[in-house]
Amino acid sequence: MVTVGRQLEIEAIDLDYQGQGVARYENYVIFVPGVLTGEKALVEIKKVNKNFANAELVELKSFSKKRVHDSSLLGSIELYHLDKLEQVKWQEKITKETFSKVAQMDVELEETIQDDRYINYRNKSVFHVMDEPVIKLGLYLKNYLLTETQQFVLADKVTNKFLNTINRSHMPVERNALTHVVFRTNEEGQILITFVSKKDKVKGLDLIVKRLSSEKEVVGITLNLKDHPRNILGRQSIVLYGENQIIQKLNKFELPINDRSFFQINYPVMKLVFDKIKDYILRDSLLVEAYSGIGTFGLSLVDVVDEIDMIESSKQNTRMAKSIKEKYHLDKINIVEAKAEEVIENYHGDVLLVDPPRNGLLKLFVNKVLEMNFKQIIYVSCDVKTLARDVSLLSDKYEVTHIHPIRMFHHTTSIETLVILKQK
Repeated sequence: MVTVGRQLEIEAIDLDYQGQGVARYENYVIFVPGVLTGEKALVEIKKVNKNFANAELVELKSFSKKRVHDSSLLGSIELYHLDKLEQVKWQEKITKETFSKVAQMDVELEETIQDDRYINYRNKSVFHVMDEPVIKLGLYLKNYLLTETQQFVLADKVTNKFLNTINRSHMPVERNALTHVVFRTNEEGQILITFVSKKDKVKGLDLIVKRLSSEKEVVGITLNLKDHPRNILGRQSIVLYGENQIIQKLNKFELPINDRSFFQINYPVMKLVFDKIKDYILRDSLLVEAYSGIGTFGLSLVDVVDEIDMIESSKQNTRMAKSIKEKYHLDKINIVEAKAEEVIENYHGDVLLVDPPRNGLLKLFVNKVLEMNFKQIIYVSCDVKTLARDVSLLSDKYEVTHIHPIRMFHHTTSIETLVILKQK
C-alpha cells in the first residue's frame, strides 16, 4: 500500500503544471518535485489522498538528457533543472492541455514570445529578513525553511550586488523589526531599495542606509510600513535617502516608478509583447484598456490608435497615469479611476485590452462585455486556467485568432499568455 513514510521506486511519465514529475504506482498517481519525465527515482511518500499522493525525492536512479542542473532547493525556481528549450515546450504543452480541459478547445499556438536572457532577468526581487542580530536576507526553500541567500540566479546583476553587500556587511539591526527588503532596478543599472517594517523607527537602520547610499547605483532608499499581514508592502513609505522613484523608459516616455508601483518584472520580454500586440491591433481604433495599472500597454500603443480609455481601480496607479498624461500632453488618453466590472458598459470602443490579476475576469465583467460591441479583444494573462475559462465564456461571441505563450519567467512555472480574439 501507499502510505506516508514509505519509500518507493518510481519512473516519471510526465511533468504537471507545477513542474512536478508524475508517476503511477499501483492505483495511485504520485507527484514528485524535481524529477523529470523518464527519470527513475527513489521517493518518500509525504501525503496520501484517495487517488494520488505527494512524494519527496530521496535519490535519482537515472538521469534525463534534458536535465541540466541538480534540482534547486529554492521554492521559487521549480524548473531550474530542466533544459531551457524544454521549459518552453513544457509551457506550450501545459497551455494546450489547459485549453482542452477547461475550455474544451483544441488550440493551435503561435511562436512563444521570449528572449535569450535565461538568468538575471528580474528587475524587482523581494527577500525575507532573517531573525538574526545582524541584517541577513534570504529566500525560502521547498521545505519552507528560510536560508541566507548571497546570489539569486533570476535577479539582475545590480540586485545581486546589493544583496551580497547587505549580507556581507554584518551590520547590526533591531531584531524582528524588518520583514522584507525589496530591490527595484532599471535598464540604466540604477536601484531603488525598500526596507519593509511594521515600525517607522528601526534601530540600526540609519547606519545601513548610510552604507548603501554611498554606492553610485542607489537612487533612493525607503522604509515601507507594512499594514496588512497578507501584503508585503503597505500604503505608506518614508524616504530615507534620495527619492522614492526610479525612472523606467518606455519608448519616448519616462515613467516614474515608486516602491509600490506595479511594473513588468522582465521588461525586455514585455516590450516584445507590446510589439506583438501592435502587429495585431486594429489600427486607428478606440481602445478601452481595463485593469490598466499605470497604463504601460496604452502608452506602448498610443501611436497606432485614435483614443484610449484606461480603467484602473488603484488610486496610486491612476495618479501616476495622470501625471504621465499631463507631462507628455497625451490628450487622446482618458483615465478612469473605477473598478472595470462596475463601469465597463459606459466605455464603448473597437478594441478591448485586458490584463487582469491571476483570478482572471469577473463573470459580471464578461457578461457586460458580451452585451457590447468590441470588434477585437486582446487578453494578456498570468494564469492559463482562468484565461481558458474566460475565453470559453466569451466564445459565444468571440473566436480566438492567435495564442502566443510568453516565456516571461524562465526556470519557474509561471505561465503568461497573449490571446487575440475577434468578434464572430
